[in-house]
Amino acid sequence: MGVGVVLYRGPGRSWVRGLSGDVLIVVFLVALLASVPVGTTRTRLVGVGLFAVAAEFLQLLDLVEPDAHLFWHLTLGSTFDPIDLLAYGVGLGVAWAVEGWWARPRVAA
Repeated sequence: MGVGVVLYRGPGRSWVRGLSGDVLIVVFLVALLASVPVGTTRTRLVGVGLFAVAAEFLQLLDLVEPDAHLFWHLTLGSTFDPIDLLAYGVGLGVAWAVEGWWARPRVAA
């Protein structure tokens, strides 16, 4: 899904790339930590949430110039947007729901 978001060139590209990417990256980071496993569900969610918010506020320092390599735009971002904070919250909610579903006991049929 992440590759599809990055490569998407259709209508609403900025919204799809921006908001979907922000939701997916938070879910991906929580899943990455869970796969190791690092911490509890709560500590993973809080840690990734704090990391995402810090990265967003770092964008206020204009560390990534408009003509910087695409890698830096994708990893650090270049423009502070408070809507991104909402997208991170949605991503954390999705990650929380997925972790709850994944940890649910399974009954063999």
